[in-house]
Amino acid sequence: MNEEEITTQIRELEAKRQKLADDRRRAEAMSAREKKESWAKTEGIDTYTSDDYCGLDFGTNGVGQKTEFYYGYEHRYCPEHGFNDKECRDAGDCEYTQWSFYAKVNNKIVMEKAEQELGECQTDEPFEFLLRGIAMYIRDCTVQK
Repeated sequence: MNEEEITTQIRELEAKRQKLADDRRRAEAMSAREKKESWAKTEGIDTYTSDDYCGLDFGTNGVGQKTEFYYGYEHRYCPEHGFNDKECRDAGDCEYTQWSFYAKVNNKIVMEKAEQELGECQTDEPFEFLLRGIAMYIRDCTVQK
């Protein structure tokens, strides 16, 4: 076997090793995602996050009331038009709109807070505003009892 053949074999073996490593990573990622989905389905709890929204849902498995918390760009507040006004949204981004938080129980919005009502956060990360909204919801529910 000459040097060129050995080099070719090494490249082929390296390509096979890389493919096996990639396959293993994909399988591990799939397994982790499947575990999360299975846990979420069993417990009836789901969390999701991105750079422009995040949320927490629970009671989706029929245990307790279906409750959703959301903060982000899909639910907006405008001082002139209110929360999620269709005309304001259809006109494009009204210069006064801001992202907002909502709490839903059994698909009915029970609390809405504009970003400014959630106070100043250390960062602009959606999860901080979500946590503040959830805390306000819990506080208000506790005070009402």
